[in-house]
Amino acid sequence: MSYDLIIKLPLEGSLIRELTVSAIAAIYRNAEKLLRSEEYSLKYNEEYVILSLENLYSWNQVLYTTLRSSVSTLKIKSTVLRAPKLHVNDLNYVFKKFNAFMASGSTYIDGFLKALTVHGPNVFNYDTVKTHYSVIEFKKGMLVYGIGKTYPLVQIFKVELYETATDFHRPSTVPFKTKLSLPWYILLGIGFAISYAGMFGNQVLFITPSEEVLETPPEVRDALALTLGATFSRRIADPIIPYQLYLALTLPEMVQSRILVKHIKENYSAGRELLEGLYSFLLGDHEYEEFEKKSVEGSVPKINIHRITIGRAYTSVERASIDLSYLAKFAYILEHYAEKEKSPKCREILRDKIVARGIGGIDPKIMNVLTLLYETIHGAKDPRYVLYYLLRTISDRGIQIDKGCVSALIKTLEDTCGFKVYE
Repeated sequence: MSYDLIIKLPLEGSLIRELTVSAIAAIYRNAEKLLRSEEYSLKYNEEYVILSLENLYSWNQVLYTTLRSSVSTLKIKSTVLRAPKLHVNDLNYVFKKFNAFMASGSTYIDGFLKALTVHGPNVFNYDTVKTHYSVIEFKKGMLVYGIGKTYPLVQIFKVELYETATDFHRPSTVPFKTKLSLPWYILLGIGFAISYAGMFGNQVLFITPSEEVLETPPEVRDALALTLGATFSRRIADPIIPYQLYLALTLPEMVQSRILVKHIKENYSAGRELLEGLYSFLLGDHEYEEFEKKSVEGSVPKINIHRITIGRAYTSVERASIDLSYLAKFAYILEHYAEKEKSPKCREILRDKIVARGIGGIDPKIMNVLTLLYETIHGAKDPRYVLYYLLRTISDRGIQIDKGCVSALIKTLEDTCGFKVYE
């Protein structure tokens, strides 16, 4: 006998659907880590996901660990990531209605942290969530998630593009309200903890695993680690090309638990207990070796980025699917050659002194170089010209890279592009 948890998926294309995918990935990953001697499974279709475990005790163990790790993750993020203040309606009609005290200057991180901490232990258990997560109904002009008492959808999730529909999974231009039960808010809070990547000026950024990884459950592990690691980069995904290059060149530090936890320990206000929560979502040393091998072979799970502007309403300005496969292969091959050329800092120099200058679009010429490099890695440009243009541009800006790093770049481009830079 197995115990099934059916989770209906929200409207296709909506942010809350993506956050639900993040939460599902977190639950499945904890089942994978905790239940090594038990059967567990994930079945996916476009309307719902079925998670199956062998017994009730295992379910509550997995859910408790997922909740605890999500709280730890959000507490760590609260020390360094900025977040918008709660909209007055969300403060008064959602979070205060949860019977949790919230000060008027509280942020969305504060709100979800309070909800997860105060109410998560009471409602995030198998017997409760199984009755809520299988229910999404359209009735009386309202889309309702769960059963019993419900609360309005918070503004930060109410991205304008997805506010209207005539029926579930059928877009239209007829406005309707969305309400969610407390267990649904806890699920979205877990997704928020995993996926929230910070506030940059008047924009907020979310990073989520691609939904397609649910079709291949073994990929969930890598996609979740990549998603969470990317949220700690503290970089805005704008423009998207240098951002992708930056992530690819940061992979070892992003997904391997030992390295990322060390980085967070040195740069964030996080004690040992909080840091231990991250291990539930990141890769151990052996898992990272497998990830690196697949990356060199050009196989990296896709992730999604969501940039949203803050104003009178939250507006989606970009939703993009990121495939780092070619870029990750480039980054790992570069690391390999850099070690041979005795230039161990080559990857970091390329990332921090060159690629980072392209994020935010501050330097147009660097942006142009990075676009050409991106296209070259994907086989669309001549690496000889790109290498020359890259070296000339950084030289004009006083950026120096050693001969070993230049040699490593040449050999990496030869390997990834398939022909010699110098005949």
